[in-house]
Amino acid sequence: FSFDCLTGANRSDGTLGTNTQRVYVDNPNAVSGAWNLTMAATSTAVWTDGGSNSYDFNDPTGSGCTDSADADLVAGQMTVDPTVGSITTDYSGSDVTGISLQSADAFAEGVKDSITLVAATAGSADIWRGYFKGIDIKNTIPAEQAPAVYTLSFTLTATAL
Repeated sequence: FSFDCLTGANRSDGTLGTNTQRVYVDNPNAVSGAWNLTMAATSTAVWTDGGSNSYDFNDPTGSGCTDSADADLVAGQMTVDPTVGSITTDYSGSDVTGISLQSADAFAEGVKDSITLVAATAGSADIWRGYFKGIDIKNTIPAEQAPAVYTLSFTLTATAL
């Protein structure tokens, strides 16, 4: 609990992909080397404790500290920074050429509903297998947010281009 909106260095911090929980992509069928890995909320919901407490993940108004004119009536914003992560291939026939972690971005309702974590160009290996870890996630949490365990589901999608 804080009387202040938690921004900057005070934001909640987490990691997507660890040594024991990797984000894994496998392209075994020689589909074009070009693909993207994106992250989006599974629904347009908010972080919730399952009861009456919630906060937003996609409200950029006031740097996430104030609510905009959206339908959920709560503030908050999530930023994802893939650049601090790492890419590792565990298939001897491929390397990471043409595969890059994308720049940091923040969710914004109706404007930025998904964030590209990884992009592979057509010049990347057609048969590729590897994993990503260490992607930084930060949440701006509104002032006077009730202490609780909050959850929100996200979906990762790998799309051939």
